[in-house]
Amino acid sequence: MQKPVIILTSLLILLVVLIGVGYWVINSQPAKSTEQLVNDLKPVAKQVRYSFLVENRSDQYIKSAQFEAFAPVTSTPFQQVIDIKSNYDYQLKQDSIGNQSLVYALADIAPYSQKQITIEVKLDLYERQHQRFLTGLAHSQLTKSSNFIEVNHPTIKQVAARFENKPKQEMPLVITQWLYDNIKAVDYIKEDRGALYALTHLKGDCTEFMYAFIALMRQLESPAIGVAGFIAENKVTVLQPANYHNWTVFKQEDSWQLSDPLNNNLEQAQDYIAFRIMVGDNSPDFLRAQRFYRYDKRLTVTMN
Repeated sequence: MQKPVIILTSLLILLVVLIGVGYWVINSQPAKSTEQLVNDLKPVAKQVRYSFLVENRSDQYIKSAQFEAFAPVTSTPFQQVIDIKSNYDYQLKQDSIGNQSLVYALADIAPYSQKQITIEVKLDLYERQHQRFLTGLAHSQLTKSSNFIEVNHPTIKQVAARFENKPKQEMPLVITQWLYDNIKAVDYIKEDRGALYALTHLKGDCTEFMYAFIALMRQLESPAIGVAGFIAENKVTVLQPANYHNWTVFKQEDSWQLSDPLNNNLEQAQDYIAFRIMVGDNSPDFLRAQRFYRYDKRLTVTMN
């Protein structure tokens, strides 16, 4: 009658030993470095498509004209462009931080004729930072006051004071939540109003939410920049100009993270496709939805 008790006791002892060995094996492994964690990231493959109707509505023959269309940023903390295809030949134009556009040289455009330009881009998207970013820019360039980001204005300082005693790692979450709770989201505004407008009038579109977050973070000495692009939740997305969006990326210690205060989101970075990084000498004029392309004024261009 004692055999079952002996067997049960032996099994319990064996279980304890196995648990102990497993714990030792797990904890004896060296902690992964930041580089190893980055290498462990698995990308989500996505594709975006968009097109433009280019028209000559005049009775004049146009021998040559230029059209410049936007393209996703080559590389950010959360994306990597894999391939770009178009039905017309183009020249790729890039700046020093990865902003890029496709330049088309259009020839022999007959009166009242039109051309349909289509673009397909394949990208890898990541849920968190997969590589270093903006390493050539000084801290001061990412925290300074500028047009629409009035870092040193008394109103900005007053609002930022609400968050200055928060632990540094909590500030982005608290600021994002505060903007979502206190700024009224309005329909698209053609003219940029800026952070001061948003925090004074407590309203704005996604652009003002972006500027307000950047100004508050920079006032608290945390690097933050604006991003223009689209949210693409599906594997394949057809882009429409009405879906243009602004959000931010910010840096804590050595890690870049995403904040979309209009949508109260600090996650799902793999759903955000950047088409312009707004830092340095980039002109805000080229970052608005209706300015995602440039063209010869003899032509009429519609994104469709």
